[in-house]
Parts: sequence; structure tokens; C-alpha cells
Amino acid sequence: MCRQLLTALVVGVVLVGALEMGGAEAKPDPSQLAQMANAIKYLHELDKYYTPMSRPSPRSAPGPASQIQALENTLKFLRLQELSKLYSYGTRPRFGKRSEMVPPPGDDLMEASERLLETMARRR
Repeated sequence: MCRQLLTALVVGVVLVGALEMGGAEAKPDPSQLAQMANAIKYLHELDKYYTPMSRPSPRSAPGPASQIQALENTLKFLRLQELSKLYSYGTRPRFGKRSEMVPPPGDDLMEASERLLETMARRR
């Protein structure tokens, strides 16, 4: 009995829900069509305005003149690098680091560290 009552209740809820739902409209609202047409027109205008700006012009296409300019710029850069190497030896590195310092060989380093340990041991 309880099961039949529950089934009848579920069927009734489904029927009421189906009746409450309206049928599907075949045509969209005319105001929506006008708004969609306006949006498409606006997007088309934006595309016409920004397309020439986003694509390179034929005048800026690489050609012999631009390749010569690129080679000249490369040569200038290489000259600057050579000047930088020339003058870098005469300047002091930042933060007090010396790039010309060469660490002593392994034996000298061990002797220096042993002498340092001996002096520290004597002070105690």
C-alpha cells in the first residue's frame, strides 16, 4: 500500500512538472534578433579597424635593405662587445670581487691553511 502511494505521488509530481513547463518556442524573440545583428555589426567594425594594425604592412616585409641594416646592427654590437672586453680589465668589478685573482695550487693552499690553524691553536 505504501509503495503504491509513493509511486502515485512520484507520477503526480512528474505530471504536474510536465504541465507547468511551457512548450518550446520555434521562433526567437525579434528584439533578440535585432540585438544579435547589432553585436555582429559591431564585431565586424572592430575587425575592420584592428586588422590593418595587427598585420604587418607590405612595406615592412624583410628585403635587401632590412637585411643590410640587420648586418650593420650586428657589426655595431660586435664592436661594442670588443670595446667592453678591452675596458673591462681596467675597471674594478662590482662588490669587490677580483676576476684576475687566481687561487694558489693545492699544495700551497694546504700549507696556508695549516699555518692558519697553527696560529689559531697557539692563541688559545
